[in-house]
Amino acid sequence: MTFALACCLAVVAQTVLPHGPMQSQHPLRRALPQLAEDWLSWQSAIRHASPATLVSYRSALRSLFRFTVASFGTDDVRALTGPQLQAYFADLEARGLSPFTRIAKLTALRSFTRYLKARGEITADLTLLLGRPRAPRLLPRYLTLREVDRLLEATRGSDLADVRLHAILQLLYATGIRVSELSALRIPDVDLTRGQVLVFGKGRVERYCNIHAEARRAVADWLVQRRGWFIAKGWADRDDGALIINFRDGTRLRRDGIEEIVRKLGMDVGIERKVTPHLFRHTVATHMRAGGAQIEDIRDMLGHSSISTTQIYSHVTPELREEVYLATHPKGGGAARRRAAEA
Repeated sequence: MTFALACCLAVVAQTVLPHGPMQSQHPLRRALPQLAEDWLSWQSAIRHASPATLVSYRSALRSLFRFTVASFGTDDVRALTGPQLQAYFADLEARGLSPFTRIAKLTALRSFTRYLKARGEITADLTLLLGRPRAPRLLPRYLTLREVDRLLEATRGSDLADVRLHAILQLLYATGIRVSELSALRIPDVDLTRGQVLVFGKGRVERYCNIHAEARRAVADWLVQRRGWFIAKGWADRDDGALIINFRDGTRLRRDGIEEIVRKLGMDVGIERKVTPHLFRHTVATHMRAGGAQIEDIRDMLGHSSISTTQIYSHVTPELREEVYLATHPKGGGAARRRAAEA
């Protein structure tokens, strides 16, 4: 038995349950306590938290209150003590939850606690007593240059779906934007003349991402096809300006739709790993770092609020450095050499 688990059992055994057996008399409501619901509403309206973030936060608090109701007879976070919170996280560890999952739950709880403290609901932040779980340092997974080329080549057709998917891949690989950011893009956000995309990131923080000439051509081709599709449908009055649309009703293609068509393409092309939009985010950052881009520049492109988040791209394997060199150096036999010969 680990020390953390022993602490958990000791706290539970010594705590007086004020309302009798908890599991049957105090089932966790589907709705969270009002303070928690207020916090989630504030996260949505003021902090502009994404739907995925709100789902994660709600899940974290529901997990906490499920434990505190069963163990201590309360879902009032204001009544919880430091040892009770330590018992909760010890229980998460004892149940085998990964460090990453426990860190996500701790992050949600700390944000909620700061909100309560700012409102005057509590006077002390008990989460400061909790240690941060140590997560293993994982290098980002990424696509090789050849795999990126295979994916792009597979979508160079004239079919409407291919033109749309090709534009999606080009934007993902040119900018490293999140799939939610791509889904939210509108036509006015894309300046093909200047080669820039205005991206609204987490918390509605704006940033500009550059797009290279090949990506600009892909987006321009898609805009022509997109306009023709609306005209052919007789739906010009339905066009709300979303850049990437679905072919069902012409509204924006949501993140799950983008994820699905990118995943399917990866399978069709024969790439063994699961291909996702987020994998492209890791890929462009890793390739740019291998090509000599500074960490600060990658951070700005990806929209990271902290440089520590971008540090995972500091380590690039010698194999990737060689691949980038061979593909880009004029004497390496790659694209740069071909372009130079054609000039």
